[in-house]
Amino acid sequence: MKVNKNLLSFFKSTVTVVALSSLSGWAFMLLDKPFLPAFLLTIGIQYILFTAVAGTVNNYFIQQTKQKELDKLENLSTLLECAACKAPNITTFIPDQNERFEFVCDKCEGKNVVNINFTVARVTELSDPMTVAPTIPNISTR
Repeated sequence: MKVNKNLLSFFKSTVTVVALSSLSGWAFMLLDKPFLPAFLLTIGIQYILFTAVAGTVNNYFIQQTKQKELDKLENLSTLLECAACKAPNITTFIPDQNERFEFVCDKCEGKNVVNINFTVARVTELSDPMTVAPTIPNISTR
């Protein structure tokens, strides 16, 4: 029987939290303090700390992943027409969804904004390119 990794990880972390909280409660018992408040307080502190650390680590790795994806993007060099005078301009930019790209026309000094529009098309595949279906059916005469 194979155990799910997430379930095993949850079980290990729960056992660790309960063990640390029990040790804390036991230490308070040695100081003639009640066990349950120390136990519950330690669980609460661990929950808050683990949530804060997990959130921080998650955000860090999300930002690192986004930065790596942006670093993978190559500069695009393209010939763009000015919206005002239709003069061709060679521009180089990095496509980034969070950044607005503007360029100034070389001829008329007009400000332009680049709109990038991606369209998706379906690839047409032939089932068997070697088989040709007749366009006129065979007519049999009687």
